[in-house]
Amino acid sequence: MKTKILIPLLVLIILVIGGVLVYENVFFKEESKNGNQDCIHSDNYNIKLIMPTSFGLLAQLALLPNGDIAIGDSSNDQILLFHNNTFETIVSGDINPWAVAALPDGRIAYIKRNEVSLFDYKTKQEEHLGKVPGDRYLQALGSDRHGNIYVGTSGAGLFRFKDGKLDKLADSLPFSDLDSVQITDIAVGSDGIVYVAGFEKVFAVDSTGAIQLIAEGLVDEPVYLEVGPDGMVYVNELSHGLQRFDPKTKQLSQLNIRYQFLDMLALTANEFFVYDSRGVLYTLNLQNNTIKPLYTNVGNGFAFAAGVNDTVFFATPSLEPVLRQHIVELNSAGERIDLYNLEYVAIFAADVDNENRLTLLTNEGIVRLNHDGLIKTVPIRIEGREFPMMRNFAAGQGAWYVTVTDFNEKIEIFSVDEMGKVKFLPISFTRESLGAYKVDDARIDVAPDGSLALIVTAKGSASQGPYIQRVYRADADGSNLREIARLDSNRVAGMVDIAIGPDNSVFVLNMQGESNFGSDSIYKIDKNNEVTEVVDICLGRDPESIDVDSSGNIWFGSTLGVFQAKPAR
Repeated sequence: MKTKILIPLLVLIILVIGGVLVYENVFFKEESKNGNQDCIHSDNYNIKLIMPTSFGLLAQLALLPNGDIAIGDSSNDQILLFHNNTFETIVSGDINPWAVAALPDGRIAYIKRNEVSLFDYKTKQEEHLGKVPGDRYLQALGSDRHGNIYVGTSGAGLFRFKDGKLDKLADSLPFSDLDSVQITDIAVGSDGIVYVAGFEKVFAVDSTGAIQLIAEGLVDEPVYLEVGPDGMVYVNELSHGLQRFDPKTKQLSQLNIRYQFLDMLALTANEFFVYDSRGVLYTLNLQNNTIKPLYTNVGNGFAFAAGVNDTVFFATPSLEPVLRQHIVELNSAGERIDLYNLEYVAIFAADVDNENRLTLLTNEGIVRLNHDGLIKTVPIRIEGREFPMMRNFAAGQGAWYVTVTDFNEKIEIFSVDEMGKVKFLPISFTRESLGAYKVDDARIDVAPDGSLALIVTAKGSASQGPYIQRVYRADADGSNLREIARLDSNRVAGMVDIAIGPDNSVFVLNMQGESNFGSDSIYKIDKNNEVTEVVDICLGRDPESIDVDSSGNIWFGSTLGVFQAKPAR
């Protein structure tokens, strides 16, 4: 029987790890420097920001005439200017980072205190253009080649500032739910057609006010738009990926792009500037699917493990095939060491075993850093079947446990011994067992007594939620599987993780919010399966990983950086 050996895999991870190449240029408000207490807080833990990121969760992009790029940073309430691969904060304080536009004269339009404002980067002058009458909340901005500014508002309204005067183009675009719809992006073609994206739908509005539906059935999350130099309209969102609308044929087609990203700018008809949730900024060639990394952020990723002596390990991001990953060691004083000897095409997960040795799940197999500095690699071999997509792992007593998923039918768990031999546990989760549209992901950890804990996720529908999040415990051999918590959310996706504390309590990171207005939380599940929130993290700070060290301290990464939460004494 043929033995399949683990080979380098494509890193097909949606909304995944933050990373590191450059982190010296940090632009944070004062509350971020002291731990961002306004948006990350706990009643029972003292939270400290150990290492900040260069930026938080990026939102809207705008291309200036000179080639610079203005970017809204939703985590830090600021607008950044990306110039020569460096960042500078140009506007901060009470701004809407999802509403940024560039004018032909080089000024930047944005929403501040629910009013459209303009900023001239050369003179550093700010001008307040005006508000929309009534109690509408301003949600998105776009601009055309004549310098007109288009404003999307609550109630699905569309307005235009032309020569300083405000016109109403549409009182209510025909979205499904006018009370809750968010307009998330506006793009304007060279012919003056205005494209408006919101939760679920995209519309085109011409100069007469006629409205045309060009996309529907989209995700109940931000939808991004861009008009290329050739007039093609690009629609990007979580459930479908990148689609292209041809205004001449009125056809919407799916593009086979292997990379997942958020907002985009068309630099040419085929080259896009994009960013992803890992914090990687890069250019993407649509014609041949090639990429060029420009900048990577630091500190938030799925490969994340707390060690001894107040240290944590995490992996830099991957942008396969041009950006490899390596491990960073960080202590509680903020001192960082880059472990370039631990560099791989892909680092899927990290853990510290019961002998305090760092172990990694990589494209080459399981890697362990021994105390003498030697690196042991155990290739994983699976006989008689295609190699499944590995997502997470944990170090047990004499074995490693790996979660795999096909993101459709089934999630499975297997163990690996020191020789690389694989044994599938009697644990699997299917669409039927979870009552889901598709299975999604799973995270695993091993308790001090050798038992297992898992958080398993699934999608309830193609684009409108719910996001199923279930927590389980099992014995070391996979027997006695039992559900200990249901933490389902109305979202359509989320970041989850699991860790077990020194007293065998389970800690889970999950999204527990209504639609797009929820927050992320870390919960503690005790021996009686009582669920208690221990850390609350506001919307837009997007944590992806947690771990608990031997002293009971919680470590977690977010778009703001790496944090440590110590139990209050």
